[in-house]
Amino acid sequence: MGKSALAVRLVRLLGSAVGQAQLYVDLRGHPGQTPLRPTDILSRFLRSFGYGTTLPSDVDELSAWWRSATAERNVTVLADNAGSAAQVRPLLPGGPGSLVVVTSRLPLEDLIVDGAALHRLPPLPEHAAVELLTRCAGPPTGDRDVAAAARIAHACARNPLAVRTVAARSVLHPGMTLTQLARTLDPPSFHQHEDDSQGAVMDNLLQTYRALSPDAARAFRLLGCLPSRTFDADVVAAVSAVDRTEATRLLELLVAVELAQDQRSDDLRESGAEVECAFHDVVADLAKDQADRETPAVQEEARRRWVEWYLVATTQAEARLTPSHRSLRRSPIHILDGRPLFDGAPGPDVLAWLERRRDDLLSAVRASFAAGWYDLTWQLTDAMWPLFLRGRHTEDWISVHQNYGLPAAERDGDSHVVRRMLTTLGGGLRSAGRFDEALARYEQALVSARQDVHSRDEAQALDGLGGCLQQADRSDEAVPRLLDALRIREEIGYERGVGLTRIRLAEVFADQGELHQALDHLTRACTTLRGIGDTYEAARALALLGRTHIRDGHVTTGEAHLRQAGQEFAEAGSRHWRARTLEWLGESARDNSRPEEARDLLTTSLELYGTAHSPRDMARLDETLRDLNATSPEC
Repeated sequence: MGKSALAVRLVRLLGSAVGQAQLYVDLRGHPGQTPLRPTDILSRFLRSFGYGTTLPSDVDELSAWWRSATAERNVTVLADNAGSAAQVRPLLPGGPGSLVVVTSRLPLEDLIVDGAALHRLPPLPEHAAVELLTRCAGPPTGDRDVAAAARIAHACARNPLAVRTVAARSVLHPGMTLTQLARTLDPPSFHQHEDDSQGAVMDNLLQTYRALSPDAARAFRLLGCLPSRTFDADVVAAVSAVDRTEATRLLELLVAVELAQDQRSDDLRESGAEVECAFHDVVADLAKDQADRETPAVQEEARRRWVEWYLVATTQAEARLTPSHRSLRRSPIHILDGRPLFDGAPGPDVLAWLERRRDDLLSAVRASFAAGWYDLTWQLTDAMWPLFLRGRHTEDWISVHQNYGLPAAERDGDSHVVRRMLTTLGGGLRSAGRFDEALARYEQALVSARQDVHSRDEAQALDGLGGCLQQADRSDEAVPRLLDALRIREEIGYERGVGLTRIRLAEVFADQGELHQALDHLTRACTTLRGIGDTYEAARALALLGRTHIRDGHVTTGEAHLRQAGQEFAEAGSRHWRARTLEWLGESARDNSRPEEARDLLTTSLELYGTAHSPRDMARLDETLRDLNATSPEC
């Protein structure tokens, strides 16, 4: 009935009057879909407010955090496609002036006790249905067309989606008049849909589908096999086994006849950006129904092609963002020559691509594991590493490795892959402050590596243990592990590992006041990492080098290093490390009697930490700024 489109329009009109923050979530509450859990939604909401690294896993605790986070501010929440009141209730914000808009195919009367007002969306008035039809299909050319338009509106039960679907049929027959368009409707349509909007939609969608060419109809069915409702030309090419030019043509045809929705913003559309599409929920039902008519083998191949496409694409993103990162093997059997996606693309653009596809990537991991494609499961988990690390998606990082990547590697029986999953999971747990769990994972990997006499994996586990112990304020225990890791990595010639371990050692020595040792390790790490082209980690070494120089009294040199590192992080799209360099520059300005400059730098850093989902960093910056304002209230 157009409930989602109406709700979006409503929120745009009213949301800015309610509060600054506007949040949207598709709850996926339709039959045949896996509904989003309130815990997942609340985690996303809280991350958008700057929380993220230490969130609870219990829905009641998360809901309490959410109400507290919104208690003093009014927000607008659009919860689209709800399946039940229980799915919505934990999402209600704490601010008394907040606005919550919920759409559903169900009435959800249980929300009345929470203050909800229910609004049943009726069909369009006849004149509006006719106006929508003529806007899409062209104006009437005479009295016969006027009468035909009214008959079409009646046959569509004045449902906007059904009207648009019939109007789009004229794309298949250019120059068709409204009278001719009315004749394309099956005769029963003029009688059976007067009070059956859903029936009108499905009947007209089915007629449009049947009018497609065989290749377009096949692409539509294959897209219906997927556990995702979003796709682009690359996905169409992958599942349909056609080239990208043909896939683009098929996708544009599906959009033209209203069987797919163009998801691009007006700006992206005008700029000529590639088409990114989604199924309307009712169209998705039709696509799935038609997909179910395919043989199980065809459906399985479509899903595997989809997973493999994301594996190939994400591996390319990984190589672009972390070119020296040691990749595990990849074993697609269908998608063997994915087109170059990121040649010459800047880091922020590549990271933005991963962020836009995050939900689909998570769905692909789950679908792959459920299908028993364990090699693809851990390979995709491994390829998503830059997204987890730079996007600071700690909950996803832990969940994907713990529930899918690690079990898949164990079932695949490759001990080397198991160790990679263990150490990467340890990194996620360490980022979440769950140090005991992280240490246990690193110890598992260490024992396994020593049993297999695998020096490289042994060093990886030792490096992880040292880093975790350092963050847990156990620096004395960290040093021997890190020195062992450095020795092994130098012996086997693993230059990137040598550089990373030197960074960890430098942090430990700086914490212990051994600044000259820290400076030596950081200088050598920076040289090593730049020499192998790992600009991101080299920038991290440079930032730490700058901070250590400032602590050692060389302020001018240190600040120059920090500014250069900050620029490199901006180019790489790393908001968290860009924020950190600004924080350290702000502290230096404060300590060197430049309070106005310090306040500007620290305020910008705080804003960046907010966009990088770093609540602990934000809390620290808040306190620093309060102290600065108390000691230097006037600039």
